Amino acid sequence: EISEWKEKNEELQRSWETKESENQKVHQEQEQKLQQQLTKQENELKQWNDKYQSLQGEYETLKVTSDQLATDKEKEKENLEEAMNLTRSEHSNQVSTLETRFQEFEASQKALQDELSTKIASLEKERDETQELVKKTEADLNS
Repeated sequence: EISEWKEKNEELQRSWETKESENQKVHQEQEQKLQQQLTKQENELKQWNDKYQSLQGEYETLKVTSDQLATDKEKEKENLEEAMNLTRSEHSNQVSTLETRFQEFEASQKALQDELSTKIASLEKERDETQELVKKTEADLNS
């Protein structure tokens, strides 16, 4: 009976060792699978992080570009408004100058007209007097 017990004990011992070995093997396989999954997930996380960093960099670049474009557009608008105001002012000054010159021209024309009218009237009077004198002289010569 003891020998049977010993034999059963050894058989149980071998069975237990076999099971233990199989369990260790399964445990190692599971551990390897888990390690592979962990490595895979870490790699995916690193890729996502790299992609995020890349997109973050692109976003920052685009934001700076966008801000610069907005600033440039605002400056351009201000410069255009300034140029328009300057042009309006210059135009207003030119119109004012032309109006003044035209008024001076009208006054000069009026003065010249008045002077010519006076001269014409004077010459007509002189002509009439000369004609009168010629008529008198002819009448004296004929008498």
